[in-house]
Amino acid sequence: MKYVVIALSTLALVAHCYAQDPFRFRYGLGASIILNDHATDFRALPGVPICCPQFTEGSGIGLGISGLVEIPLNQYVFLGARLGYMDHSAKLEVAEPTNLVVNQVSVSGTFNHTVDATLSSIGLEPRVGVRLIDALTISVGFRLGTLLSKTYEQQEVATVGTFLDSLGRDTRSAIRNQNSGDLPEATSLVQHLIFSVGYELPMNASGTTLLVPEISYAFALNDVVSGVSWKAHALSIGIAVKFSPVPPPPKLIVFDTAFVRDTTTKLVTTPEAPRIIFAGTTQQESTIETDVITKLTTIRESYIHEAADPSMLRTQITAFGLDDVGNELPVAVQHVEEFLQVRAHPLLSFVFFPTGSATIPDRYEQITKDQSATYDLTKLFAGDDIEVYHSVLNIIGNRLQTKPKASIVITGCNSDNGAEKNNIALSRSRAETVRDYLINIWHIDASRIKVDARNLPAIPSSTRSEDGIAENQRVEITSNDPEVTDVFLASDTMRVPSPPQLRFRIDKVSFSPMKEWKLEIMQHGAAVKTFSGTGAPPDSIDWDLANDQRHIPRFTAPLEAKLLVISEAGNERQSVATLPTEIRTLRQKRIERAADVTIDRFNLVLFNFGKSDITPEHRRILDRVQSKLTAASEISIEGYTDRTGSPASNQKLAHARATSTAEALGRNDAKVVGIGDKRLLYPNDTPEGRFHCRTVQILVRNPVQR
Repeated sequence: MKYVVIALSTLALVAHCYAQDPFRFRYGLGASIILNDHATDFRALPGVPICCPQFTEGSGIGLGISGLVEIPLNQYVFLGARLGYMDHSAKLEVAEPTNLVVNQVSVSGTFNHTVDATLSSIGLEPRVGVRLIDALTISVGFRLGTLLSKTYEQQEVATVGTFLDSLGRDTRSAIRNQNSGDLPEATSLVQHLIFSVGYELPMNASGTTLLVPEISYAFALNDVVSGVSWKAHALSIGIAVKFSPVPPPPKLIVFDTAFVRDTTTKLVTTPEAPRIIFAGTTQQESTIETDVITKLTTIRESYIHEAADPSMLRTQITAFGLDDVGNELPVAVQHVEEFLQVRAHPLLSFVFFPTGSATIPDRYEQITKDQSATYDLTKLFAGDDIEVYHSVLNIIGNRLQTKPKASIVITGCNSDNGAEKNNIALSRSRAETVRDYLINIWHIDASRIKVDARNLPAIPSSTRSEDGIAENQRVEITSNDPEVTDVFLASDTMRVPSPPQLRFRIDKVSFSPMKEWKLEIMQHGAAVKTFSGTGAPPDSIDWDLANDQRHIPRFTAPLEAKLLVISEAGNERQSVATLPTEIRTLRQKRIERAADVTIDRFNLVLFNFGKSDITPEHRRILDRVQSKLTAASEISIEGYTDRTGSPASNQKLAHARATSTAEALGRNDAKVVGIGDKRLLYPNDTPEGRFHCRTVQILVRNPVQR
């Protein structure tokens, strides 16, 4: 037994090196062909006459059927059990050379002694096994079975002549000692030591159905007939079908405590002031089961609210700061620092169309021919990537006017799906619509524009999702002059608030339903930011200043947060929170000769779907980045994806994009982060929003030399 333990331990170590896939509970059915190999050493069965010198071996072929279960103890070792039927039938045969007298003449002949045993059993096989190199399993076990059938047929056959009876008379038969029936003194139980090897072949991608070729050897531990050396060994060659269901993930158990305040309003006539009287506390335990199991402790506090007027309305607003991860901070002063910023907006030279349409959507900026004469690109400096992108036709038209030798190719595409299946005419119509806009509005000579049409784009998005299908319904613009579709550079002032977010907490009391509310953040008497809604105001309102450059305060003057609430009874209540604000402008820093930095922001788009490779278009942008780098530059590279795919794969892809960008820049000191889809840069309801999310943002901070 110790050798078996040593062998299994060794196999477990090997399995630890190779096994990788999860090892789950299995059940199934198996069938096999059994090659019976009987080892015998007896002359005759008890009480059954025969003249055989000695039976030494026997063989036969049978069938086996079994049901099985396997329970993993860990990733490599499992316990198993099988309950099944085995056919142990075999024929024992001995040919005995002898001299026979035929017609008073001695001739050479043979006595063939045979015992044809019909044996079958049903038995239980507990096993222990080891999983090797993912698919290969080896197991050993013990089989204890009970014989279902245990009959025999015996005879001796002379190859020449016939036998004489006990009186010396000719029986005229070449067969003697014929006997049959149940095996005398046959054992009721059969015992085998089982050795088995199987190789699991997955039949589906999830590995829940397995086809398993198997080879097993059953080594008999006891004799078929008591007192007779007769062991029924067997080699089984078969196949099993195993089912390995994927168990549902265990639900997360969350312990939570909820504090509930129950307030009963008691109207009184003329109290000196409204007051709340504590009436007691109760505690209740409950379980809420959804995607997670929540063990909830509800602490309920009961109060009596004595109110003077059922139309009373009271509100209070308090300002807090929020850090980058959403923790509340007490804030005494809102600081804002200005930095000089150069932003390189990637110019996605695509125009996307609705299904079946060749009309440019209204979200794209379209102007008149008169407006093109005075079109000012600097008005786009304050816009984000999507706002700049929606002016792509006017940017390209303006650049073609300033570069008379440049030409473009407009390629119309369709989704090659549904109504657009193989609709080349629609693709061409889309390209011609864009061409006509550039000719009619921007006065570009038609000879400088080539129109082409195809079904799917040369590098299509996925055709298996609604998002991918919409992205393929587009026009692509390419030029012989890279500057026509180059990035759009914008210089402006970037304001960095500290803290980056503000939270306005609202406490309100009203005995009449609230009708509407409005929160205005004022500075110098003018509204900087406005929030509003119907019904009761929320408990808190967050203002993300860091991503709201248009509304960040520009003056050193207090911010006033004015909350107006109107009840359905017609009562109004206004409360105010004041927050001092300090602005550190570029001019102040120059006067103070303070250490300062400039910030250059670049975006890489047009990453192919699911790819992180650096393209020639990326290389032109990276050349611009290289021109901004010095030894003192601080570089931050963040990779993003759109909503397509799982969060884990998106985070991995985003990190790969950021890493390949850092490698292309040759800067090992860059801070590289893969954001993925945890924070979508733009709404993903439009193709351009998804394309601009498949990006890498590069932030270069350079100290200003004084």
